[in-house]
Amino acid sequence: MMTPTNFYIGVFCFVSFFATIRFVVAIPYESFFGYPFIGEKYTFLEDCDDCSISLQFEEPFPYFGELYHYVTINSNGAISFEKTSHSFTQYIPNAFPLNISKILAVFWADVETNPNVLNQDCGITSYRIINTDEDQALMASISSIIRNFLKLDDFLGSRGLIVTWDHVGEYPSSLPCFDHNSTNTFQLVIITDGSTSVAIYNYANDGIHWTHGGRALAGYNAGDGITSYTIQGSLSEDIKLIDDNPGNTGRPGEWIFRIDEEDLVFADCTGKATLEPRFGHIFGGTPVTVKLDSPCLSRSDHMTCLFNGTTVQANYINSQRAFCASPENFNSTGRVVFEFIAFNSTDGITPKLRVLQHFLIMSHNSVNKVNVASEKSLLLHNEHVNLTWPAKLIPDKDPSSYKVDILMYQVDIKTEKWIPLKLKLSQDNDGFERIKLPSQSINSGPTADPIVFQVSPANTVTPRDKRQIAEQDEQAVKEWSTTFFLTSKDNTESYFENNCKNWFANQDLSKIQSIMEGLPPCPPTAYQAGQPNSGFELEDFFIFDEAFRNFFHENTSACYRQSTFDDNSGNSAGQQCCYDNNGDLTTNPKSGGTLDIVAPSISFIEHMIEDVLPFLYCCKGKVMDNCREYYYQARPSDDGSRYEPPNPACIYGDPHLVTLDGLKYTFNGKGEYILIQTDDNSFTLQGRMEEAMSMNVGTPAGATVFTALVAKQDNSDSVQFQLLDVLRPVVNGEVLYFEDLDEEPFTNVIVKKGENFSYSALFANGANIEVFQESGSRGNLFISTMIVSLPITFKTRTIGLMGNYNDDDMDDLKPQNNEQIVSVNSTLSEIHWNFGVSWIIKDPQNSLFDYSIIDESSWESYHDPDYTPVFEPSFSNPILQEEAEELCHGDPFCLFDIAATGDIMVGVSTFDGGQNLIEIMNASQPVVCVPPCVHGACVATNSCNCDADYRGDACDTLIEARVLETVRISRIISSTQGFVLIWQIQLPTIDGFLLNVFKVDGQNTISLVKQKDVNSPVRAFHVTGLKRGTLYQFEIRAKNGDRYGRATKILRMF
Repeated sequence: MMTPTNFYIGVFCFVSFFATIRFVVAIPYESFFGYPFIGEKYTFLEDCDDCSISLQFEEPFPYFGELYHYVTINSNGAISFEKTSHSFTQYIPNAFPLNISKILAVFWADVETNPNVLNQDCGITSYRIINTDEDQALMASISSIIRNFLKLDDFLGSRGLIVTWDHVGEYPSSLPCFDHNSTNTFQLVIITDGSTSVAIYNYANDGIHWTHGGRALAGYNAGDGITSYTIQGSLSEDIKLIDDNPGNTGRPGEWIFRIDEEDLVFADCTGKATLEPRFGHIFGGTPVTVKLDSPCLSRSDHMTCLFNGTTVQANYINSQRAFCASPENFNSTGRVVFEFIAFNSTDGITPKLRVLQHFLIMSHNSVNKVNVASEKSLLLHNEHVNLTWPAKLIPDKDPSSYKVDILMYQVDIKTEKWIPLKLKLSQDNDGFERIKLPSQSINSGPTADPIVFQVSPANTVTPRDKRQIAEQDEQAVKEWSTTFFLTSKDNTESYFENNCKNWFANQDLSKIQSIMEGLPPCPPTAYQAGQPNSGFELEDFFIFDEAFRNFFHENTSACYRQSTFDDNSGNSAGQQCCYDNNGDLTTNPKSGGTLDIVAPSISFIEHMIEDVLPFLYCCKGKVMDNCREYYYQARPSDDGSRYEPPNPACIYGDPHLVTLDGLKYTFNGKGEYILIQTDDNSFTLQGRMEEAMSMNVGTPAGATVFTALVAKQDNSDSVQFQLLDVLRPVVNGEVLYFEDLDEEPFTNVIVKKGENFSYSALFANGANIEVFQESGSRGNLFISTMIVSLPITFKTRTIGLMGNYNDDDMDDLKPQNNEQIVSVNSTLSEIHWNFGVSWIIKDPQNSLFDYSIIDESSWESYHDPDYTPVFEPSFSNPILQEEAEELCHGDPFCLFDIAATGDIMVGVSTFDGGQNLIEIMNASQPVVCVPPCVHGACVATNSCNCDADYRGDACDTLIEARVLETVRISRIISSTQGFVLIWQIQLPTIDGFLLNVFKVDGQNTISLVKQKDVNSPVRAFHVTGLKRGTLYQFEIRAKNGDRYGRATKILRMF
């Protein structure tokens, strides 16, 4: 089967298995082709580790559409095809598919055939070239098996190769090698008739006993970044069962693959495939079109799509297009494996075509296409609202040819499931409809139900046109609105307060405080929160939905949410930070950001129930002060007092380094180096430096530039930034292109695209890396700038070229495995030899780089610890020197690089990199308020942004008690004395209040007619004796100690 970790699209064609299983037992060692492996026909790779040999075919060998004259045998269980003689010794496999490398991996792992510690031989690797002239019987036997399995009646191989790894050990071989229970035995046969090529993998019965810690891979790779196959169990301990599990022939331990161009092409199916779009809505129903580059499909084919294993029916559009709708999800976002399978129309069972890629499930408002014409997010029962949507729901289908159904989904609070409710069915698909909301909730008691609106093709459409999801006729293409909340007017006026208080009574405030302290603190300003290294990202509703923003966070300019979560931590909480119209952090109730007990990216429904509904009850009911007293106590705003800006380190130019403590120095190493490594190896950043070319074509510059970087935290995917055609990010061997997305999430890391082929990677531990490319005057690409920012949790824990992060730059030049610190006043030569070179990666096993994406790339091809750069470059051209001095404005690094390379554009890049670093350093300056802000946020040094009810330098002075909402008449009661006014008002905590009632005459002159002094914090009272038709002004003065707040309202009695 295809492994779910393949990130590239692949088009696969499969042949049917035998109707019955040919064998029930695995392959005995003695039944391997060519056994016994002795005699002059065999050549041996023995007593070696990580060795290879390149063989030349007399006639080229066809492999996936190309002809190859050379094959390289790797002692580590694999072979590769090459155009020229080539070394291939890699012992740690990379997951398929890979670019460039053309590999048949039988059991690709770290094999050892050197004598072990007991001086015992640990197996041999033998190989034998075969042909029909000298090996007629053997060729006939192999060809017969291939004819029977692949149904190639005319196949007769003419030439081939047998490679057998015979009882080979695992590196390092410490076990007795004569004990076959500690060795592996497997075989590869490749054979061709000149056009059709086949590979046979044999694994001896009870012949696989080690996996090198689950780091063994079996399968094939065509080298185009797309076409590959990985045998199940690879890169895990399960690969140990490969000799016992049935192969694709049905026999345990036997696999047969067709490896010429026809293997992955069925009939007239050629080329690549793409998805459009590659992302969809969290609720499902996104129309996804599979586009093939050549005709492959017929109308009678049975086709399916799988989203992370959930099967939906696919539908024929034309011979190069198929279509399916993503299934319901409702709760989680992120990458899922997408598969499209077309089955042979003759039997509907045999797969003839498979497309494999990843699909991104999103909750962003950018994928919401149903618009609700409402300025509020809290809707009422029986209310009318207008919906609009894009009429073209089904790709390649006239919108006027089908009607639509309009549904509303509500959350069932008890089951935490979305329940559909039909609003209007079979309506004209004109993109507009006015609907009446239901009169009651599906939940018991006074609630505010999360709701979304859905528009989909109506049931009157035929199943094929509707593109129904398999076995779920009610599902089809869907478009969705953003989330609203449905309640009744009575709920907001009478019941929300009780819901709020009941919810608050069940909150564990001490636990909440502990959770809060474990979350990243808020940056003091929106500018800092918006920096790539902040660990926060702008909430999308600030871009797409202003009404939604104002409903949840009044008078704010931006809100940011924590952007990374450790997938292995089990923690579901998240941080939200909001900023006022000045861009300053605000903690003001109804405006400030809040702690999320369940972050929306973790679980959308649980976030609604745990965090959003309590907000509605406490902050959108009649008693506004519950927002401060209850909700913001249990979901507090972070005040930024714990925030320390991440310290940036930088590489720019050819190259110049700035350590995490700010020390600047120049180091021109050649090879792969450790830039940052934590003391527990939980985070590593490595860089590759290659020699730069001078302006004289083909002449080395005597200096180096960075051409690749790679980073990984201990439980994350690996992210490599590699110069290919341009700078590209590579994740676990997959080159990312970002055609229609700006960012993609992976395991514990998010990779983002910037401008002009710049990229960043933000890890769950807070480490952030930004990488920029530039080109010299001759178009030669190099990594011009790399900025890495680490949170304060990394302090005192780092080593490497980026220094010891401890706020002391004097000890940053500490060599590896040497306590003697190099002086910061040392010469460039002393820094180079005594410090820099010590951090070169000395063992390829310690390298994180993926070498498969570049031809003839290996650790050895870059490793050069003896490289000597030009330490003090000088100008030989006075005109160039004059230009450089004018450009560089005295910047010594800029002058250095132009002198070293003779390239003015390199100097431009260096100067710009230095200016960018200054800007980043300015944004990374900490702010401190002394004394601290008591009721507010410290947004600049000794500058507090106070909550609305407080003032003073430290936000510790309560403003005269403020009335948070003006008076409101709830009802008028008739009595013998006239009318009774029921007057309700929302107040903060008070000692009492003073009521003044004034009569307003025609000239707007007022006169006091009633006054009432109440020394208790009541919330409502009666006013009697008021006359009809008279205009009154009511004034309430709330008392809090000796301070008063005041609010007025003018009303006319009728």
